[in-house]
Amino acid sequence: MWLTPLLLVACSWFASGAASTSAPQPVAVAGVQRLAPAPTDPVPAERGTPAGSLARRPAWRTGDVGYAPILPEADAAALFTAATAATQPRAALDGDLLACRLDVQFEEIKNWSLRPHKWAAADLLIVVGFGPEGATSEGRLATFGPNQRNFAHFVVPAARMGEGDVLDVLVNDRDRLLARDFIDRVPLPWAGSTPLVASTAITSVVCRVVEGEVLAREVQARLWDVDDALAQWRALEPDVRSGTAVCSAPPVVGERVSLLAAVLGWDDPRTLARQDAAIATELAVQQACAERFAAFVAALDVVGAPATLGGTDLGVRVLDGSCAPAAMARLEATAGRSAGGRCTFALELTNRAAVPLELQGAAVVHPDWDVVAFDARGRELTTHGAGAPRSIGAGAVRRLDFTTGDALARSSFGASSVVAAPPVLVELCERGRDGRVVRLRLPRLATQ
Repeated sequence: MWLTPLLLVACSWFASGAASTSAPQPVAVAGVQRLAPAPTDPVPAERGTPAGSLARRPAWRTGDVGYAPILPEADAAALFTAATAATQPRAALDGDLLACRLDVQFEEIKNWSLRPHKWAAADLLIVVGFGPEGATSEGRLATFGPNQRNFAHFVVPAARMGEGDVLDVLVNDRDRLLARDFIDRVPLPWAGSTPLVASTAITSVVCRVVEGEVLAREVQARLWDVDDALAQWRALEPDVRSGTAVCSAPPVVGERVSLLAAVLGWDDPRTLARQDAAIATELAVQQACAERFAAFVAALDVVGAPATLGGTDLGVRVLDGSCAPAAMARLEATAGRSAGGRCTFALELTNRAAVPLELQGAAVVHPDWDVVAFDARGRELTTHGAGAPRSIGAGAVRRLDFTTGDALARSSFGASSVVAAPPVLVELCERGRDGRVVRLRLPRLATQ
């Protein structure tokens, strides 16, 4: 899914700008700098279910199979250690969080691996699900154990079990190239008490319930992690001169929402509230960035001011553009992709050298320079050029026409949409070490 790493946007890498003077000041909490206040969410009367969590799994978690994300091994191990090990009678599990440890007796020779002819322990792949065939059913959870270890820890959120129920645990070794080896399958039945315990000739599984103060501290920390990531996102002032894609969610936001769901499930009200907050934050940040981009474009040099591409003798000037009626109609309707009209703009190229300029290959303007166009909200547009003439004589002037199409409205947590929009800014970006940028403001596009 969902969420992207540090982005190469348009032509340049971007760093966040200084925080706004009106932004809240960070508060140190246990050595962590936080902008958000401590969460005050009440514990919901009804906790989630595996089926409910699967149904509410967000679209941005692309590629997920399980009803909840997976907590990292170290975090699962810490919860297992902190959870109660003593036997406690219990009528049922009702949306509880289980922390489990699995141990196997396993050893194999590595004939088809990076360590040929060596004996080694397992690289565990564990799949769990509710019901006799739960490990092969929709919504199953799959987790990796540490490399070369015959143990693994994992958590099972929103667990619901009662008389006659079973947790199906499938154990594989994942270390063979392009394959996985079956090790064991362990049914973990409900026996009217916790921890849940089961074993076979080679495998043992123990699942403890995480509750009380241990659970409260874990949930509070996860909630606060999400809230603070959202606050940090809102406080950023990225450089939007080359478009607003840089305003997309930092990867940590999606990661922390997912880790919260790994503990509570996707259908817990507290997780749902953070997903809503992420969508609202994204809309607010995108709007603020669009306004800043518009102000930057408005402050650029007057339309038609010529520029020289650095390292060349090629002058460039932006000419008038236009939008066909079909394109404008699509803009007003903000509809999806269509085969209707597009917007156009033109660049005027001038060879200021005393000798002809020969262009080789598939260069549109120049072999060392790329052309990008942006709409009024700073979204990059699909741009197509007819290609520059193969030769521009000394002192000669040539016109190069471009057509722009749709802009992908990038979204991390809401639905992305493709919209038609006229360009307002053309950016020419130099490839290579210098990475110089020339920005040309377009006139208000006329409708044909």
